[in-house]
Amino acid sequence: MKRRILLNFSHYRTPKDPGGLRSWHIGTHLALKGYSVVAIIPGVDTLTGKKRGNLKGKCWTKEVIDGVEVFWVNSFKNDRNSKIRRALYYLSFSILQAVVSVLVRRIDGIVCMSIPFTSVCYSYIQSIIRRVPVIVDVRDLPIDTAIELGYLKRNMLTNNILKAERWLYKHADKLIAVSEGWESRLKEKGVSPSKINVVPLGFEGRGIYGKYIDWNRDIKAELDLKNKFVVAYVGTLGHVFDIATVLNAAKRTSHIKRIVYLFAGGGQRLEEFSQIALENDLNCIFLGPRPKSDVPLICSQVDVCICPYKKGKYVASILGNKIFDYMGNGTATVYSGPKGDVSKILEESNGGICVPAGDSIGIAEAIIFLYKNPDNLQLLGVNAKNHIEKSYNVRNMMLRFEKTIYNLL
Repeated sequence: MKRRILLNFSHYRTPKDPGGLRSWHIGTHLALKGYSVVAIIPGVDTLTGKKRGNLKGKCWTKEVIDGVEVFWVNSFKNDRNSKIRRALYYLSFSILQAVVSVLVRRIDGIVCMSIPFTSVCYSYIQSIIRRVPVIVDVRDLPIDTAIELGYLKRNMLTNNILKAERWLYKHADKLIAVSEGWESRLKEKGVSPSKINVVPLGFEGRGIYGKYIDWNRDIKAELDLKNKFVVAYVGTLGHVFDIATVLNAAKRTSHIKRIVYLFAGGGQRLEEFSQIALENDLNCIFLGPRPKSDVPLICSQVDVCICPYKKGKYVASILGNKIFDYMGNGTATVYSGPKGDVSKILEESNGGICVPAGDSIGIAEAIIFLYKNPDNLQLLGVNAKNHIEKSYNVRNMMLRFEKTIYNLL
Protein backbone atom coordinates (compact mmCIF):
# COMPACT_ATOMS: atom_id res chain seq x y z
CA MET A 1 0.00 0.00 0.00
CA LYS A 2 1.27 3.49 -0.89
CA ARG A 3 2.38 5.72 1.95
CA ARG A 4 -0.02 8.67 2.18
CA ILE A 5 1.30 12.17 2.87
CA LEU A 6 -0.87 15.14 3.81
CA LEU A 7 0.43 18.59 2.80
CA ASN A 8 -0.96 21.54 4.79
CA PHE A 9 0.44 24.49 2.83
CA SER A 10 -0.57 28.14 2.47
CA HIS A 11 -0.17 28.00 -1.32
CA TYR A 12 0.28 25.50 -4.13
CA ARG A 13 1.39 27.25 -7.32
CA THR A 14 2.25 25.72 -10.67
CA PRO A 15 4.59 27.35 -13.23
CA LYS A 16 1.64 29.19 -14.79
CA ASP A 17 0.92 31.04 -11.52
CA PRO A 18 2.80 33.95 -9.90
CA GLY A 19 4.98 33.11 -6.91
CA GLY A 20 7.27 30.33 -5.73
CA LEU A 21 6.97 26.67 -6.69
CA ARG A 22 8.32 24.82 -3.64
CA SER A 23 4.91 23.44 -2.61
CA TRP A 24 4.28 22.15 -6.14
CA HIS A 25 7.80 20.71 -6.31
CA ILE A 26 7.23 18.80 -3.07
CA GLY A 27 3.84 17.45 -4.10
CA THR A 28 4.78 16.40 -7.63
CA HIS A 29 8.10 14.85 -6.55
CA LEU A 30 6.47 12.78 -3.80
CA ALA A 31 3.78 11.62 -6.25
CA LEU A 32 6.43 10.60 -8.77
CA LYS A 33 8.27 8.69 -6.04
CA GLY A 34 5.17 6.58 -5.43
CA TYR A 35 3.53 8.33 -2.48
CA SER A 36 -0.19 9.06 -2.36
CA VAL A 37 -0.27 12.83 -1.82
CA VAL A 38 -3.17 14.97 -0.59
CA ALA A 39 -2.75 18.74 -0.34
CA ILE A 40 -5.16 21.08 1.50
CA ILE A 41 -4.61 24.62 0.26
CA PRO A 42 -6.38 28.00 0.60
CA GLY A 43 -8.32 28.76 -2.59
CA VAL A 44 -7.83 32.50 -2.10
CA ASP A 45 -4.28 33.28 -3.21
CA THR A 46 -2.14 34.98 -0.57
CA LEU A 47 -0.36 37.14 -3.16
CA THR A 48 -3.09 38.18 -5.60
CA GLY A 49 -6.18 37.82 -3.40
CA LYS A 50 -7.93 36.04 -6.26
CA LYS A 51 -10.40 33.29 -5.44
CA ARG A 52 -10.46 30.18 -7.59
CA GLY A 53 -13.38 30.42 -9.99
CA ASN A 54 -15.10 27.18 -8.99
CA LEU A 55 -14.89 27.95 -5.25
CA LYS A 56 -17.52 30.69 -5.09
CA GLY A 57 -20.33 29.72 -2.72
CA LYS A 58 -18.55 26.54 -1.61
CA CYS A 59 -16.48 25.61 1.44
CA TRP A 60 -14.03 23.63 -0.68
CA THR A 61 -13.48 22.03 -4.06
CA LYS A 62 -11.17 19.24 -5.24
CA GLU A 63 -9.00 18.58 -8.29
CA VAL A 64 -5.97 16.50 -9.25
CA ILE A 65 -2.81 18.40 -10.26
CA ASP A 66 0.15 16.38 -11.57
CA GLY A 67 -0.83 13.32 -9.57
CA VAL A 68 -1.62 15.25 -6.35
CA GLU A 69 -5.16 15.36 -4.92
CA VAL A 70 -5.65 19.05 -4.06
CA PHE A 71 -8.46 20.38 -1.86
CA TRP A 72 -8.99 24.14 -2.26
CA VAL A 73 -10.61 25.61 0.85
CA ASN A 74 -12.45 28.91 1.04
CA SER A 75 -11.43 31.79 3.31
CA PHE A 76 -11.67 35.48 3.88
CA LYS A 77 -9.73 37.63 1.42
CA ASN A 78 -6.10 38.32 2.32
CA ASP A 79 -5.81 42.11 2.72
CA ARG A 80 -2.06 42.63 3.00
CA ASN A 81 -2.61 46.23 4.13
CA SER A 82 -4.56 45.21 7.24
CA LYS A 83 -3.03 43.14 10.04
CA ILE A 84 -6.46 42.11 11.37
CA ARG A 85 -7.80 41.03 7.97
CA ARG A 86 -4.59 39.23 7.21
CA ALA A 87 -4.89 37.33 10.51
CA LEU A 88 -8.53 36.47 9.70
CA TYR A 89 -7.43 35.15 6.31
CA TYR A 90 -4.88 32.81 7.89
CA LEU A 91 -7.26 31.73 10.64
CA SER A 92 -10.21 31.10 8.30
CA PHE A 93 -8.35 28.86 5.86
CA SER A 94 -6.58 27.03 8.69
CA ILE A 95 -9.95 26.16 10.26
CA LEU A 96 -11.26 24.81 6.95
CA GLN A 97 -7.99 22.94 6.40
CA ALA A 98 -8.60 21.20 9.72
CA VAL A 99 -12.19 20.40 8.77
CA VAL A 100 -11.31 19.02 5.33
CA SER A 101 -8.44 16.95 6.74
CA VAL A 102 -11.08 14.84 8.53
CA LEU A 103 -12.13 13.63 5.06
CA VAL A 104 -8.67 12.19 4.47
CA ARG A 105 -9.18 8.77 6.04
CA ARG A 106 -5.65 7.41 6.21
CA ILE A 107 -2.45 9.42 6.69
CA ASP A 108 1.12 8.20 7.26
CA GLY A 109 2.73 11.60 7.68
CA ILE A 110 1.99 15.34 7.66
CA VAL A 111 4.07 18.13 6.12
CA CYS A 112 3.12 21.72 6.91
CA MET A 113 4.64 25.13 6.27
CA SER A 114 5.90 27.44 9.00
CA ILE A 115 3.46 30.05 7.66
CA PRO A 116 0.93 30.60 9.15
CA PHE A 117 1.33 29.65 12.79
CA THR A 118 -2.28 28.42 12.92
CA SER A 119 -1.52 25.71 10.34
CA VAL A 120 1.47 24.52 12.36
CA CYS A 121 -0.79 24.27 15.44
CA TYR A 122 -3.50 22.18 13.86
CA SER A 123 -1.00 20.03 11.95
CA TYR A 124 0.72 19.16 15.23
CA ILE A 125 -2.60 18.41 16.95
CA GLN A 126 -3.64 16.25 14.01
CA SER A 127 -0.35 14.35 14.15
CA ILE A 128 -0.96 13.54 17.83
CA ILE A 129 -4.54 12.41 17.22
CA ARG A 130 -3.58 10.25 14.23
CA ARG A 131 -0.29 9.12 15.74
CA VAL A 132 1.76 10.05 12.69
CA PRO A 133 4.90 12.21 12.37
CA VAL A 134 4.72 15.88 11.45
CA ILE A 135 7.39 17.74 9.46
CA VAL A 136 7.53 21.55 9.35
CA ASP A 137 8.93 23.11 6.19
CA VAL A 138 10.51 26.25 7.66
CA ARG A 139 10.56 28.82 4.87
CA ASP A 140 10.36 31.76 7.26
CA LEU A 141 9.84 32.60 10.93
CA PRO A 142 7.16 35.19 10.16
CA ILE A 143 6.48 36.62 13.62
CA ASP A 144 10.18 37.14 14.38
CA THR A 145 10.76 38.68 10.95
CA ALA A 146 7.74 40.98 11.23
CA ILE A 147 8.90 42.21 14.65
CA GLU A 148 12.42 42.79 13.34
CA LEU A 149 11.05 44.85 10.44
CA GLY A 150 8.76 46.87 12.70
CA TYR A 151 5.60 45.49 11.07
CA LEU A 152 4.57 43.96 14.42
CA LYS A 153 5.42 45.02 17.97
CA ARG A 154 6.51 42.90 20.89
CA ASN A 155 3.57 42.62 23.26
CA MET A 156 1.77 39.97 25.28
CA LEU A 157 0.12 38.48 22.18
CA THR A 158 3.24 38.18 20.02
CA ASN A 159 5.32 36.94 22.97
CA ASN A 160 2.80 34.19 23.69
CA ILE A 161 2.67 33.20 20.02
CA LEU A 162 6.46 32.99 19.94
CA LYS A 163 6.47 30.84 23.09
CA ALA A 164 3.88 28.49 21.59
CA GLU A 165 5.78 28.40 18.29
CA ARG A 166 9.03 27.54 20.09
CA TRP A 167 7.27 24.70 21.95
CA LEU A 168 5.78 23.31 18.72
CA TYR A 169 9.12 23.39 16.90
CA LYS A 170 10.81 21.59 19.77
CA HIS A 171 8.16 18.86 19.68
CA ALA A 172 7.77 18.46 15.92
CA ASP A 173 9.28 15.26 14.56
CA LYS A 174 11.40 17.03 11.95
CA LEU A 175 12.09 20.55 10.70
CA ILE A 176 13.30 21.19 7.15
CA ALA A 177 14.86 24.65 6.94
CA VAL A 178 15.32 26.34 3.56
CA SER A 179 18.55 28.03 4.67
CA GLU A 180 21.41 27.67 7.11
CA GLY A 181 20.26 30.97 8.61
CA TRP A 182 16.89 29.51 9.57
CA GLU A 183 18.69 26.47 10.94
CA SER A 184 20.66 28.79 13.24
CA ARG A 185 17.52 30.70 14.29
CA LEU A 186 15.79 27.40 15.16
CA LYS A 187 18.75 26.30 17.25
CA GLU A 188 18.55 29.63 19.09
CA LYS A 189 14.97 28.71 19.96
CA GLY A 190 16.23 25.54 21.60
CA VAL A 191 15.40 23.06 18.84
CA SER A 192 17.69 20.04 18.84
CA PRO A 193 20.13 20.10 15.88
CA SER A 194 19.30 16.44 15.24
CA LYS A 195 15.75 17.47 14.33
CA ILE A 196 16.78 19.96 11.65
CA ASN A 197 17.69 19.31 8.02
CA VAL A 198 18.57 22.07 5.56
CA VAL A 199 17.03 21.76 2.08
CA PRO A 200 17.12 25.02 0.05
CA LEU A 201 14.56 25.84 -2.62
CA GLY A 202 16.98 25.49 -5.52
CA PHE A 203 16.74 26.25 -9.24
CA GLU A 204 14.28 24.52 -11.55
CA GLY A 205 16.17 24.77 -14.83
CA ARG A 206 14.53 25.03 -18.23
CA GLY A 207 13.10 21.51 -18.28
CA ILE A 208 10.31 22.19 -15.81
CA TYR A 209 9.05 25.13 -17.86
CA GLY A 210 9.11 23.32 -21.20
CA LYS A 211 5.35 23.36 -21.74
CA TYR A 212 4.79 26.79 -20.21
CA ILE A 213 7.38 29.05 -21.87
CA ASP A 214 8.03 30.24 -25.39
CA TRP A 215 11.79 30.69 -25.22
CA ASN A 216 11.72 32.63 -28.48
CA ARG A 217 9.97 35.54 -26.78
CA ASP A 218 12.09 38.69 -26.53
CA ILE A 219 11.13 40.41 -23.28
CA LYS A 220 13.22 43.50 -23.98
CA ALA A 221 11.57 43.94 -27.39
CA GLU A 222 8.09 43.45 -25.86
CA LEU A 223 8.80 46.24 -23.36
CA ASP A 224 10.56 48.48 -25.90
CA LEU A 225 13.86 48.13 -23.99
CA LYS A 226 15.94 46.58 -26.76
CA ASN A 227 18.81 49.07 -26.52
CA LYS A 228 18.62 49.61 -22.76
CA PHE A 229 20.75 48.32 -19.90
CA VAL A 230 18.04 46.74 -17.76
CA VAL A 231 18.35 46.24 -13.99
CA ALA A 232 15.56 43.95 -12.77
CA TYR A 233 13.94 43.23 -9.43
CA VAL A 234 11.61 40.23 -9.56
CA GLY A 235 9.48 39.53 -6.52
CA THR A 236 7.05 40.95 -3.98
CA LEU A 237 6.98 44.69 -3.34
CA GLY A 238 6.28 44.54 0.37
CA HIS A 239 8.02 45.18 3.68
CA VAL A 240 10.94 42.73 3.55
CA PHE A 241 12.77 43.94 0.46
CA ASP A 242 14.31 47.41 0.45
CA ILE A 243 12.85 48.84 -2.74
CA ALA A 244 13.21 52.40 -1.43
CA THR A 245 17.00 52.03 -1.49
CA VAL A 246 16.85 50.74 -5.07
CA LEU A 247 14.84 53.82 -6.06
CA ASN A 248 17.48 56.01 -4.41
CA ALA A 249 20.12 54.17 -6.45
CA ALA A 250 18.04 54.84 -9.56
CA LYS A 251 18.29 58.55 -8.81
CA ARG A 252 22.07 58.25 -8.65
CA THR A 253 22.25 56.57 -12.06
CA SER A 254 19.61 58.75 -13.74
CA HIS A 255 22.28 60.66 -15.69
CA ILE A 256 22.87 57.49 -17.72
CA LYS A 257 19.69 57.34 -19.78
CA ARG A 258 20.35 53.80 -21.02
CA ILE A 259 20.00 52.34 -17.51
CA VAL A 260 16.41 51.30 -16.82
CA TYR A 261 15.01 49.66 -13.66
CA LEU A 262 12.37 46.97 -14.16
CA PHE A 263 10.18 45.77 -11.28
CA ALA A 264 8.19 42.58 -11.88
CA GLY A 265 5.89 41.66 -9.00
CA GLY A 266 2.90 42.71 -6.93
CA GLY A 267 2.56 43.48 -3.25
CA GLN A 268 1.05 45.93 -0.80
CA ARG A 269 3.56 48.70 -1.65
CA LEU A 270 3.42 48.49 -5.45
CA GLU A 271 1.39 51.67 -5.90
CA GLU A 272 3.49 53.55 -3.33
CA PHE A 273 6.78 52.75 -5.08
CA SER A 274 5.30 53.42 -8.52
CA GLN A 275 4.21 56.86 -7.33
CA ILE A 276 7.65 57.66 -5.89
CA ALA A 277 9.29 56.74 -9.20
CA LEU A 278 6.78 58.87 -11.11
CA GLU A 279 7.17 61.91 -8.87
CA ASN A 280 10.96 61.75 -9.14
CA ASP A 281 10.93 61.10 -12.90
CA LEU A 282 12.95 57.90 -12.44
CA ASN A 283 13.64 55.56 -15.32
CA CYS A 284 11.58 52.75 -13.76
CA ILE A 285 8.96 50.37 -15.12
CA PHE A 286 6.55 48.48 -12.83
CA LEU A 287 5.02 45.43 -14.50
CA GLY A 288 2.90 44.23 -11.57
CA PRO A 289 2.41 40.49 -10.87
CA ARG A 290 3.75 38.12 -13.53
CA PRO A 291 3.23 34.36 -13.88
CA LYS A 292 6.13 32.25 -12.66
CA SER A 293 6.70 31.13 -16.25
CA ASP A 294 7.67 34.71 -17.17
CA VAL A 295 10.35 34.88 -14.47
CA PRO A 296 13.04 32.81 -16.29
CA LEU A 297 12.54 34.90 -19.43
CA ILE A 298 12.93 38.16 -17.55
CA CYS A 299 15.90 36.99 -15.44
CA SER A 300 17.78 35.52 -18.40
CA GLN A 301 17.30 38.50 -20.72
CA VAL A 302 17.95 41.51 -18.48
CA ASP A 303 21.50 42.72 -17.80
CA VAL A 304 21.60 42.79 -13.99
CA CYS A 305 19.30 41.50 -11.24
CA ILE A 306 19.05 43.19 -7.88
CA CYS A 307 18.33 41.65 -4.47
CA PRO A 308 17.81 44.35 -1.79
CA TYR A 309 17.37 43.14 1.81
CA LYS A 310 16.74 45.24 4.90
CA LYS A 311 18.88 44.88 8.03
CA GLY A 312 18.40 42.10 10.55
CA LYS A 313 19.46 38.55 11.37
CA TYR A 314 16.02 37.12 10.52
CA VAL A 315 15.95 38.95 7.19
CA ALA A 316 19.51 37.72 6.51
CA SER A 317 18.21 34.15 6.91
CA ILE A 318 15.74 34.47 4.03
CA LEU A 319 16.81 32.41 1.03
CA GLY A 320 13.90 32.71 -1.37
CA ASN A 321 13.23 31.98 -5.01
CA LYS A 322 14.60 35.16 -6.50
CA ILE A 323 18.31 34.54 -5.91
CA PHE A 324 18.05 31.12 -7.59
CA ASP A 325 16.04 32.60 -10.47
CA TYR A 326 18.62 35.34 -10.89
CA MET A 327 21.77 33.24 -10.69
CA GLY A 328 20.42 30.07 -12.28
CA ASN A 329 19.44 32.00 -15.38
CA GLY A 330 23.00 33.29 -15.74
CA THR A 331 22.56 36.91 -14.71
CA ALA A 332 24.90 38.88 -12.47
CA THR A 333 23.32 39.95 -9.18
CA VAL A 334 23.81 43.04 -7.04
CA TYR A 335 22.93 42.21 -3.44
CA SER A 336 22.32 44.90 -0.84
CA GLY A 337 21.77 43.58 2.66
CA PRO A 338 23.23 42.00 5.79
CA LYS A 339 25.70 39.16 5.60
CA GLY A 340 23.74 35.94 5.40
CA ASP A 341 22.71 33.10 3.14
CA VAL A 342 22.38 35.18 -0.04
CA SER A 343 25.71 36.96 0.34
CA LYS A 344 27.38 33.62 1.10
CA ILE A 345 26.14 32.07 -2.16
CA LEU A 346 27.22 35.12 -4.17
CA GLU A 347 30.68 35.18 -2.57
CA GLU A 348 31.19 31.42 -2.99
CA SER A 349 30.22 31.57 -6.65
CA ASN A 350 31.76 34.95 -7.51
CA GLY A 351 28.44 35.52 -9.23
CA GLY A 352 27.66 39.05 -8.11
CA ILE A 353 28.49 42.12 -6.07
CA CYS A 354 27.53 42.55 -2.41
CA VAL A 355 27.09 45.90 -0.64
CA PRO A 356 25.72 46.73 2.84
CA ALA A 357 22.00 47.07 3.54
CA GLY A 358 20.59 50.47 2.65
CA ASP A 359 23.66 51.45 0.62
CA SER A 360 22.14 53.20 -2.40
CA ILE A 361 25.55 54.65 -3.31
CA GLY A 362 27.08 51.15 -3.34
CA ILE A 363 24.25 49.80 -5.50
CA ALA A 364 24.58 52.67 -7.97
CA GLU A 365 28.36 52.27 -8.18
CA ALA A 366 28.04 48.51 -8.75
CA ILE A 367 25.49 49.00 -11.52
CA ILE A 368 27.56 51.67 -13.24
CA PHE A 369 30.66 49.46 -12.98
CA LEU A 370 28.85 46.54 -14.63
CA TYR A 371 27.37 48.86 -17.24
CA LYS A 372 30.84 50.06 -18.20
CA ASN A 373 32.51 46.63 -17.97
CA PRO A 374 30.56 44.07 -20.04
CA ASP A 375 33.28 41.41 -19.73
CA ASN A 376 33.00 41.47 -15.92
CA LEU A 377 29.23 41.41 -16.24
CA GLN A 378 29.31 38.30 -18.42
CA LEU A 379 31.84 36.52 -16.19
CA LEU A 380 29.70 37.04 -13.08
CA GLY A 381 26.68 35.62 -14.90
CA VAL A 382 28.56 32.53 -16.07
CA ASN A 383 29.96 31.95 -12.56
CA ALA A 384 26.50 32.28 -11.02
CA LYS A 385 24.87 29.84 -13.44
CA ASN A 386 27.59 27.21 -13.04
CA HIS A 387 27.46 27.35 -9.24
CA ILE A 388 23.67 27.10 -9.00
CA GLU A 389 23.41 24.26 -11.53
CA LYS A 390 26.08 22.33 -9.66
CA SER A 391 24.96 22.89 -6.07
CA TYR A 392 21.28 23.92 -6.04
CA ASN A 393 19.39 21.86 -8.59
CA VAL A 394 15.75 21.46 -7.55
CA ARG A 395 15.67 17.76 -8.36
CA ASN A 396 18.55 17.13 -5.96
CA MET A 397 16.88 19.30 -3.31
CA MET A 398 13.64 17.31 -3.62
CA LEU A 399 15.53 14.03 -3.35
CA ARG A 400 16.93 15.28 -0.05
CA PHE A 401 13.46 16.40 1.06
CA GLU A 402 11.91 13.03 0.21
CA LYS A 403 14.75 11.17 1.94
CA THR A 404 13.92 13.02 5.16
CA ILE A 405 10.31 11.83 4.91
CA TYR A 406 11.34 8.29 3.98
CA ASN A 407 13.73 7.99 6.93
CA LEU A 408 11.16 9.37 9.34
CA LEU A 409 8.44 7.00 8.19
